[in-house]
Amino acid sequence: MSVRHKQKRIVLTLGLLVVLLLAAEELRFGRLLGLARWPCEFSGGKYALMESRCVSRVCYWFDDCGHWASPTRWRDRVAPGDSIATVVFWLGQPTVHGDTYYWPYGKGGSGRLFATTFREGRFVEWIDDANGGEAERH
Repeated sequence: MSVRHKQKRIVLTLGLLVVLLLAAEELRFGRLLGLARWPCEFSGGKYALMESRCVSRVCYWFDDCGHWASPTRWRDRVAPGDSIATVVFWLGQPTVHGDTYYWPYGKGGSGRLFATTFREGRFVEWIDDANGGEAERH
């Protein structure tokens, strides 16, 4: 084998290694090319940009669904009859009191909460402004 052929083989091997490492990094963190959101959402997850990670539907079982800046953005993905795991996946880690789960909404630190009520592990209703006076139920 000629020296030139060996050099080509080394360059191709190093190039392939770089591409594989870049692909692995992109699928895990998405920091270099910023493409991690697509494979995450394609696989049924939600991409957490600030944490640079994909949150999958098993997050509930690992108590790792995160705290979303705007959980109200995902309310349209939740419907009566959904399991607690599904609701927590979409809205993030709640504060729990009995069968009622609370999430913040509004601009940071507003103190406003909305809530969901569960019976037998299934979502029953929304409670808007859950922390103040007259709670609006849906």
